[in-house]
Amino acid sequence: MDGADDQFSHVWEGSEEGWVVIRSEITAGAICNLKSSRLLVIEDDGEYVRAISLMLQHARPLLDDFP
Repeated sequence: MDGADDQFSHVWEGSEEGWVVIRSEITAGAICNLKSSRLLVIEDDGEYVRAISLMLQHARPLLDDFP
């Protein structure tokens, strides 16, 4: 399953522009929308790691720091 029907799919499949992963030393990364200045908090650790993984698989940008 690629997560196409997932509640968080907008962060990796492109229907909402601006979503990126920002590297972090303490987590898998921060899911951030640079256009709207929003952070996405996913409380379930498994879903959070899965969302980051799918974002990277779908070539969403991976940044070293907040711009």
